[in-house]
Amino acid sequence: MTQHDEVTTSMPLGAVQDISIEGTSLSLGLDNGQALIEALSENIIRMRVTQYAQLQTYRSYALISDKESIAISVEKKNDCIIVRTKRAELRIKRRQFAVTLLDSQGSILSEGGPFFSIDRKLGETRSAAPGEDFFGLGERITPMGRRGYVINNWNFDVFYHHNETTEKMYISIPFMIGYHAETGRIWGYFLDTSCRSIFDLGNSQWDTLRLTVDQGEYTVYFLTGNSFAEILQSYTGLTGTHSLPPLWALGYHQSRYSYKSTTKAMDIADTFRAKNIPCDVIWYDIDHMDEYRVFTFAKHGFQDVKEHCSCLAKKGFRKVVIVDPGVKVDPPGVYDVMDEGTKRDYFLKQMNGDDF
Repeated sequence: MTQHDEVTTSMPLGAVQDISIEGTSLSLGLDNGQALIEALSENIIRMRVTQYAQLQTYRSYALISDKESIAISVEKKNDCIIVRTKRAELRIKRRQFAVTLLDSQGSILSEGGPFFSIDRKLGETRSAAPGEDFFGLGERITPMGRRGYVINNWNFDVFYHHNETTEKMYISIPFMIGYHAETGRIWGYFLDTSCRSIFDLGNSQWDTLRLTVDQGEYTVYFLTGNSFAEILQSYTGLTGTHSLPPLWALGYHQSRYSYKSTTKAMDIADTFRAKNIPCDVIWYDIDHMDEYRVFTFAKHGFQDVKEHCSCLAKKGFRKVVIVDPGVKVDPPGVYDVMDEGTKRDYFLKQMNGDDF
């Protein structure tokens, strides 16, 4: 048994019992849940699934705006329900709710297995075809192709050594692209959830993807296209694009944990210049702070910050100072950021109402 095997028994969502078309949406009643399918464009199909009696009012933290759905064609054929746009097709098995994605030519892009629930968790399996690999899912230690690895989308400050088996990292982006090297077929998969999700990309079983969310609805966007660029264009059309970074941000950044003084940082900068090694940016990790209080500088080692920054600028260096997403807990009157946050009730809360 691996760490990802479930002790409790999974329950399939079962067969499709009810089918109804409401405007531009297809609603499905399952033995153990509900599903709603709609197209946001000719190559973007959204599917929402729940194990409960009804879906909740849709809300996304990821989308820049919720697009209006477009018309779809729905056909019932043998054991399948076929949903089509001009550039995408879903084939839904009625006997055991599973969803396969095809392109406009009817070629399979991703074959779906049964949806299942485990307590509050919800997930599905999908086939991983021979020669297929998976890309994306944010900053990871694995190779660019993620097949054979587990991606745990739950932000985590990794203190120990980073290697290919490190599942959790500092960023969680549950979006991936599947690419068939032999056929050139390509597809996108965006799981829109703020809960923990786990993408087992053939780690437990080489020819099977196992995709789960810890709780809430399972909302997935299927994306079709002819290239990585086209898939990414559809994805960023949903979530928005990053602003164009300044030119210096594309250069080499010197970052390590950690420089304990401006003297040490300046020695590093001078060494880069003396050895004619291109470098545009020096990073300052948490040791620059006064006892790890954000928005402060250490009383010893960083007294001359303004002069230090001015000297670095003359040498052609930019500076990046880390800011952790947490405020040190100090007694009243010690740390003004803590005092103001408490007074104005700025801090996140635990379930019992205490500051997080």
